[in-house]
Amino acid sequence: MYRVILVLIAFCAVITSACSKQTPPMPELMSGNEEIDVYQQSYCWHLGCFDKVGGIEALEHKISTNVSPGSKMTFEFPSANPPDKIMLQQLDDHKQAEYPMTEGEIFLPDDEGTYYFEIHAIWDNGYDSFYGFVVDVRAH
Repeated sequence: MYRVILVLIAFCAVITSACSKQTPPMPELMSGNEEIDVYQQSYCWHLGCFDKVGGIEALEHKISTNVSPGSKMTFEFPSANPPDKIMLQQLDDHKQAEYPMTEGEIFLPDDEGTYYFEIHAIWDNGYDSFYGFVVDVRAH
């Protein structure tokens, strides 16, 4: 009986550890020395696809980060499996527009205001994930 319990505990530990790695990696966004909060949105990963509310609706009540006009943000995926393609969109009311970025660098708008962004990361193996973040561009 003792062996059966040990086997069950070991099995549960293996299953739990395997499942904990079944979500997409989270990107790290920085503006200077300040980390920008990033929010997981819809994704398709090892265990299937998970739809979440996206766009401004998903971000309007999230914590925003104050940044300076025209400041540079950097982002990276700190994992052994970075995405093969990354797209950035600025969200505005009911529309989305591609936003320029270059090799992990984003230059924020010069105009003050609250800006909503969505990152779409795509892996060649068919996996993908959306992430959102909010910044308040304000002169300090």
